[in-house]
Amino acid sequence: MPLELILGSALSASFVPEPGSPTIFILGFVLLSVSLLPLLCTQGGQKSFLQAQRTALFTYGAVILGERFLLTAVLSLTLWSGLIPLEELLRISSAVLGEGGQLDMSLPLPAWLYVWLPFVFNLLGLPLLLWPLLRLDAALKQRVLAWFAAPWLGRRFVVISWGITGLLAAGLWGGVLPLLVVPLFGDLRDLLGIQGLGILAAALLLGFGLTTFLLLHRRWHGRCSCGAQVESFTLGRLCPSCHQPLNDWLLARYTLNSED
Repeated sequence: MPLELILGSALSASFVPEPGSPTIFILGFVLLSVSLLPLLCTQGGQKSFLQAQRTALFTYGAVILGERFLLTAVLSLTLWSGLIPLEELLRISSAVLGEGGQLDMSLPLPAWLYVWLPFVFNLLGLPLLLWPLLRLDAALKQRVLAWFAAPWLGRRFVVISWGITGLLAAGLWGGVLPLLVVPLFGDLRDLLGIQGLGILAAALLLGFGLTTFLLLHRRWHGRCSCGAQVESFTLGRLCPSCHQPLNDWLLARYTLNSED
């Protein structure tokens, strides 16, 4: 029996208070955010970029959830057929997760619910959590691209982008997921312990990041280096006052040498 069949279901919820690994949320958000950054710089705010976000999220969800659906179906068929008794599966879960095979074998709810609940959680959680988070990530980076007057933006944009993505991922991992997972799969008293401290730390980190962002945004947003006001950024746009390209560090310049 593969380890994923055990850890990917709520049969192990007595030992691991989460519906499988939260990696699919964190890794998925980071990968999608980073992969969409070049398109954000060229088409941010356009319908084509929104469509690209939807397509990327759908593709990622189909791959991850397709694999988990197959694993969950195999586990369900295994229990239904009696190939591996439920008590034996629970004993294996306990041994693998360091409980020495000693646990209370009673389940207050039907076994199939424990098997399918994590899949349903991930099925609903991926779009409901990642889509607004990806939209927020893109919106913040679009606003950073409008800091035209910041002389250091071209050198620091990659660092700022990673900072935004990292802070949102930390908030998802340390704050949002525990608040959703613990009431469903764990004990609410866990929120008063280490997980509660993690949520508090994530909230403080997000508060510090948001304060820093707002201060920089207030100083640099919508203003060209010549002092003219510019509402938003599109690649190749010129300042209406000095007629210089905005964020010219995003533009590639080529020189063609013609030979006589």
